[in-house]
Amino acid sequence: MNRILQGNQTFIPGEFLAYPALLNPDKISTSDVYQYLSDGTLQYYRFIDPPSDGVIQKSGIPYFPGDLDILSDHPDVPYPQLSELRRLTTYPIDEDMGLWQITTYTLPSYKHSESFKYNIQFGQYKHNIFPDQDYKTMAKNWRHAFSSIHPKTLEFIHKVEQLGFINTPELGLGNVMKSINRALIPPQHKVFLWKFINKALYIGEVGYSYQIHVKHVNPANSFILVPNFCIYSHYILNTLQPATYQWIFWDSPQAKLLWRHLTLILLTMGAPLNITSPYQIPLIFLPNVTTTPSLLELTRQTLIVGALYTLYTAERILVKHHQLNQLQGSTKLSQWPVEVYSFFNKELQTQALLAPFMQHELNKRTQIPNFKGELVLKHTLRQIMFFTDPVVNINNLTQDQVDTFTSFWTKTIVLKIEDNIRLRFLHFHNYPIDFYPP
Repeated sequence: MNRILQGNQTFIPGEFLAYPALLNPDKISTSDVYQYLSDGTLQYYRFIDPPSDGVIQKSGIPYFPGDLDILSDHPDVPYPQLSELRRLTTYPIDEDMGLWQITTYTLPSYKHSESFKYNIQFGQYKHNIFPDQDYKTMAKNWRHAFSSIHPKTLEFIHKVEQLGFINTPELGLGNVMKSINRALIPPQHKVFLWKFINKALYIGEVGYSYQIHVKHVNPANSFILVPNFCIYSHYILNTLQPATYQWIFWDSPQAKLLWRHLTLILLTMGAPLNITSPYQIPLIFLPNVTTTPSLLELTRQTLIVGALYTLYTAERILVKHHQLNQLQGSTKLSQWPVEVYSFFNKELQTQALLAPFMQHELNKRTQIPNFKGELVLKHTLRQIMFFTDPVVNINNLTQDQVDTFTSFWTKTIVLKIEDNIRLRFLHFHNYPIDFYPP
């Protein structure tokens, strides 16, 4: 039992240990910091605002692992076991005042049991020619000097600049990609946006060009080729409309119907669409990098990306039927725009059910100003780790969940609340008949 709780490593008195908090899927952050003392106790160290500076100071009295600190703000949360902690590399600022600087996590050493405190000095990565730049900035600039943007990514940048939405920096879309990576959307939606930016979606003219010029597929093998024309326009309107991204995601009949539907939904919520081109959509998460969005704005963003992804999956379905020669003489395409609209209705219902969970995530990210006026997280990382995920029973909603749904979802035709406790979805065809295209 001791081996399970304490782990298999030997700790040296004076070492600093931290409780790793997984706030993002690809990033481990430092939560609570402790110093291991000679009697086996843990001395707690608190972060000095702002926490991003990594400066810690001794706080309180030491406790043994697993003990409860009844004097703390969370007397029911025990001190962590040694097996839960990871070593930290630190640098002393003022040992008499108990001030230390955190530099990084220390990789485990299986050959030597020694303290890792002075191998990385604070601020040592400076160059005498560039004293105002740290090592990270210099390395980044060096990499950019020997790299170039892919032509297809550059094409997206030019389209965005022509639309006048952002002034793109010379090194590309770093902030855009960061905002997508941090967005509260499904992983497949993130991958879809990456491919959209880099012109790598296997549909339309892009998929056809890839097969012909990269894979060298014989054009005579039409049953495996992705058509470079709009399938709906070819079979229904007898026209050969080039299947560009602009056509598939914005100008096609099914796209126009879906965006019109979403515009009405968002207007009833109180959040206008404010989108005039599909190339604007990957940029909608940019404000989230500096500010925490409201639930309404977050819902608007996820619905817009969901609509774009619905058009993509619908196009993939058509391509599959076309390759199998299942559309000739078929009546499936006669109501295809309305069928795509029904696909998106499922996305609407899913997003509505996720509203309490999205509100829960926003509560974790609540920010308040510190004594310097800078915005910092309201809750500590350890507090966030103990947040309880919501449980949604559509037949027995809590009052908080009812408030979340009634804030804007019940204003739409997507759902309603019965008896102030039950969630009911409405039929998606409740819009007036003149909503549908001729």
